[in-house]
Amino acid sequence: MKIDKKLTKKNAYEVLKLYRRYSRMAGEELIPKITDNYLFELKVVELNSKLERQLQAFKELQEITEAINSVDKQYLRQILIEKYCKWHNKKDYIIYDELMMSETNFI
Repeated sequence: MKIDKKLTKKNAYEVLKLYRRYSRMAGEELIPKITDNYLFELKVVELNSKLERQLQAFKELQEITEAINSVDKQYLRQILIEKYCKWHNKKDYIIYDELMMSETNFI
């Protein structure tokens, strides 16, 4: 079976752009910590007292962070986290400048 790269990229973008919304919905205590190696550390919390929307947002955050953590190359994880998972939006040219990459090598 052949993977449709365009469709996969589009689907990934649609999910990643929801990361900040899910973070706000889940609440600060449930947002995964980002390590120095640009991996997420999921927090273990008792969710009995949380609202249903927080639980759903937390589940979505878990799926997104597991997907990002499964990316082998650290610089690719760093790009994804800087672009989609930090509270402030960074323009692409700022990210590839910080990573000392050319625009053509940037995703």
